Amino acid sequence: MVSILYAGNATPAPAAQLCQLEYIFANILSYVLGFAGIVLFIYLLIGGFKYITSGGDPQQAGAAKNTITYAIGGLVVIVFSFFIINLIATFTGAGANITNFRIYQGTEPCPPWGGGGRSGGIW
Repeated sequence: MVSILYAGNATPAPAAQLCQLEYIFANILSYVLGFAGIVLFIYLLIGGFKYITSGGDPQQAGAAKNTITYAIGGLVVIVFSFFIINLIATFTGAGANITNFRIYQGTEPCPPWGGGGRSGGIW
């Protein structure tokens, strides 16, 4: 078994296996989608604030409307990408497995990984 020694820590930690990458990928994907939702909300707030404070100026109101339009367009892209993935899963017969991000297809569960160093986590 391959093990890694960390500086200042005499206890070896097992190296990550391929099947544990699915957990890392799923975590990264959930963080990215959450971040996209936060950015969308912020842009909607900024566009609404710009529109309210435009004071009747058509140029500023147009810029505010563009900000809101692009934010809603980003939401539509995110939602349609999810629907396209599910459509592909339906036509190819992959079913719900396409969104589970399963790399390891063995019968035994993926062994737990304590991660690295002093924190004991993956990151």
